[in-house]
Amino acid sequence: MNAHKPFTAVFNLAEMDLFTSSLAKEIKAGQIITLSGDLGAGKTTFTKMLCKHLSIPEMISSPTYTYLNIYDDKVAHFDLYRLKSSEEFFGLGFEEYIGSAYIVIIEWPEKILTYLPENTIHICCKHSGNKREISING
Repeated sequence: MNAHKPFTAVFNLAEMDLFTSSLAKEIKAGQIITLSGDLGAGKTTFTKMLCKHLSIPEMISSPTYTYLNIYDDKVAHFDLYRLKSSEEFFGLGFEEYIGSAYIVIIEWPEKILTYLPENTIHICCKHSGNKREISING
């Protein structure tokens, strides 16, 4: 995927759906996307929309208690909110997904950011009234 110039935009749900449709057309196997933001900021909603446009037929849900969901042998979706340290991530063997053929989406990536490749797309979601502010770097 080509590097995006950093930008910030405020989206309603329909606009975010259009944006994720565009993003899905650019993503290739092996791409890593991180999603940061407060609880309820739209990280899982963003993931659901993106997976819809990646033609993932399964129901998308946040893997809060399992850390990882695999969808259609194409997307590895992590939720690291409960992760205590990067050592725990590696101890669970999750590093095998970094640099793999999966499109990797990581919610709450803060504890492993330094281990992610330079071409990772970093997305931050914030509340902005009844819309979401989405900032992208990478």
